[in-house]
Amino acid sequence: MISGNPAPLDEAIAGAMMRLEGAATVVGLADGQLFAFRDGHGLRPLVLGYLGDDPVIASETCALDLVRRALRARDPAGASW
Repeated sequence: MISGNPAPLDEAIAGAMMRLEGAATVVGLADGQLFAFRDGHGLRPLVLGYLGDDPVIASETCALDLVRRALRARDPAGASW
C-alpha cells in the first residue's frame, strides 16, 4: 500500500491510512524514516518511547518498560514519522 505508491512518503502513508480497514497497528521504514500509525478506531495500541535519543515504537507499554522514558500512546488515526 505504501511501497508501490510514487507519492511523497507522507502522502503515501495518508493514503494507506484511508484505505486500511479493521484493527491494525502499522510500523515501517521507508527512505530512512521510521513511521507508525494505527487504525482510526484505536482498536490496536501504539506507544512511542526513546532509547537514548533514538525513537522506539511498540504495540504495548510493557514492551518499553526498560526504556522508562517519555512514553506516550498515539491517538486513534494518529501517525508518527
